[in-house]
Amino acid sequence: MKLYIIGNGELESEIQEKYKDQINSQSLVCFGKLSQSQISKLMQKAYCLIFPSIWNEPFWLVLIEAIAVWLPILATNVGIVQKILGEKYPFIVEKTLNFTDLLNNYREFSKKGKEILSKKMQKRSKLFQREETSKDLLWLINKCI
Repeated sequence: MKLYIIGNGELESEIQEKYKDQINSQSLVCFGKLSQSQISKLMQKAYCLIFPSIWNEPFWLVLIEAIAVWLPILATNVGIVQKILGEKYPFIVEKTLNFTDLLNNYREFSKKGKEILSKKMQKRSKLFQREETSKDLLWLINKCI
């Protein structure tokens, strides 16, 4: 299994240095910043999205993008992650817990487990389709007027 790291930031050089052997062996691939179409293509082929954020931001587009391609997600429970993925989504971990344990549990899933999570993401994706979000936006506008 390969781990792809997409994006750049303050830890980029530290990751490059610390994991240079894995990067050289191709078990870890660091892409840096990619275009939306490149990210989408990688997501469509991925086994899962690992989203170990510690920031309490109000909204993450990357989660919606993963849901759109029915990609199972491993995420920390910060901000509105729980609301985006759903209250009963099984792979959300508190940021104080060991994320490695969650990943190890996920690896134990059979192909069927991935299919089940993909179907959950397929259902969840309907909440973020244009018609649904348009209804919500119109409701909000009507409340404000």
